[in-house]
Amino acid sequence: MGFTLRLTGHPDEIPGALHALEAWLGSEGVSDEDRGEWRLLAEEVLMNIVQHGSPPQAAESIRIDGRFHGDGVELRVEDRGRPFDPCAAPPPDLSAPLEVRRAGGLGVHLLRSLTDEMAYAYRDGRNVLTLRKRSPAAPGPQRPAQPEAGAEHPL
Repeated sequence: MGFTLRLTGHPDEIPGALHALEAWLGSEGVSDEDRGEWRLLAEEVLMNIVQHGSPPQAAESIRIDGRFHGDGVELRVEDRGRPFDPCAAPPPDLSAPLEVRRAGGLGVHLLRSLTDEMAYAYRDGRNVLTLRKRSPAAPGPQRPAQPEAGAEHPL
């Protein structure tokens, strides 16, 4: 079964959204380790949207859709914020001393490090970020990919 959440973009919604995501992944048999990584990924994306891009608490300013995709999980996050393509962001210079490093960029580095695929598009006034991560515990090819519409989880 798929997973869908709609958020207004208020920071107080993030803990409930993360809990709902973890509950869905757990109900589908995803390992504790992978659930923790998905929680970290989702938290990074949601915090960045709320802090840097999302208009203040607009109705459904953020939508999260999850589904099983082949041998892993796909999470798509859409928001109405300013266009921002994390796939085009330069990697941080991790070899430079802390005092000379440019601020920011570590969240994108985290996304790249913990996912197998990351794609971005700007469509109809919305950022669309798709993250895919293989998971040995996720239902495999014997389970067909889920349709985009999924069960909604209230916060």
